Amino acid sequence: MSITQVTGFGGVIIESQNPERLLQWYRDYLGVPIGEGEVYTFFRYRDQHHPQQIHKILWEVAAAEPGRDAPERSTVIFSFQVENLQQSLDALRRAGVRIDDEVRKIEDGWLGWVYDPDGHKVELWQYVEPTLG
Repeated sequence: MSITQVTGFGGVIIESQNPERLLQWYRDYLGVPIGEGEVYTFFRYRDQHHPQQIHKILWEVAAAEPGRDAPERSTVIFSFQVENLQQSLDALRRAGVRIDDEVRKIEDGWLGWVYDPDGHKVELWQYVEPTLG
């Protein structure tokens, strides 16, 4: 028996020693829809079993607590869906973003990885409808 029951994914909060730089990187390189002066955004989606219900996932960058060092690399991997993985990786590489050389084919698409300025590994996923048979 658990103490509480998780009912969904609430979001991601990234602590950074330089939150303004990190927010700008996510805006400029990955197009995360964060307004100027904002530190968070929500990604909205519909519940597949109750389409009238709209859920949201928080994505936020926060200043690291004073006196506590942010990790050089995080064990958390952020995953964003993209339309065309190879085009995204090529454009990011040309822009000087650190890219992982591995690109992996999975049942429902392609995966690739990049690193943000704080060293967080970011997964880019191109969804491809699985084929039957």
